[in-house]
Amino acid sequence: MARLAVFPTVGMVVKKTFKEIYQSFSYSVLTSMIAAVAYLPILFVFFGMFVYISESADQSMTINHLIQILLQSLFLSAIWNTLAAAPITTTLYSLYQERKEGYPGFKTFFILLWKHYRASFVVNGLSSLVVILLVLNILIAIKGQLWIFFLSGMVSFYFLIFLVLMSFFFAPLIHLGNGIKKTFKKAFLLVIDNTGPTMALMLLLGVFFVLTLIFAPIWILTYGAILIYVTDLGFYAIYDRYDS
Repeated sequence: MARLAVFPTVGMVVKKTFKEIYQSFSYSVLTSMIAAVAYLPILFVFFGMFVYISESADQSMTINHLIQILLQSLFLSAIWNTLAAAPITTTLYSLYQERKEGYPGFKTFFILLWKHYRASFVVNGLSSLVVILLVLNILIAIKGQLWIFFLSGMVSFYFLIFLVLMSFFFAPLIHLGNGIKKTFKKAFLLVIDNTGPTMALMLLLGVFFVLTLIFAPIWILTYGAILIYVTDLGFYAIYDRYDS
């Protein structure tokens, strides 16, 4: 099987994403506003963390205190992501699949949320827990002086990047009815076989996130739709290459 070309794929995704936003503007804005409500608490947690660190910079904050604040922020964000943000993202992704076939009602959102909540809760909860443990190990490695700490930190860093890439596929795979084990297995295999395209798509989402967040109203009105459309277009560009 030929490798998926990275730049043509990213170009196609960008073009079709903005075309979809233009053609379904009202739906895109509604999707983005729902997603914004889901993700704003996480933004507030990290915003508060940065404000606290900046205000404490003149008070000689110790590295242990800094690590404690970072881990607390990650822990709070992981809890909210597991309970609300990730399940709502999966629901919005599934709702968009319904939107392709017609005009789903508001009730459909809650039906899909109930349908996919357990799988999304477990998958994203486990991955969030692993992220926290990996970050903790990286921070310990940074403080450590022995080469074994450095090696452990590097391994944890690469595992962290890989897990972040896997998360790109969670919502589509859950929507397709995969169980918890199959979701992790297929996401793992898809990243192994498509590391370049997956990394490019995640970077694309990161760029859009930063650019839209510069002007908060633009982020609120557009980023949720961008997240769903890029995920959908990127996922099927990769997934449709396989027979099963």
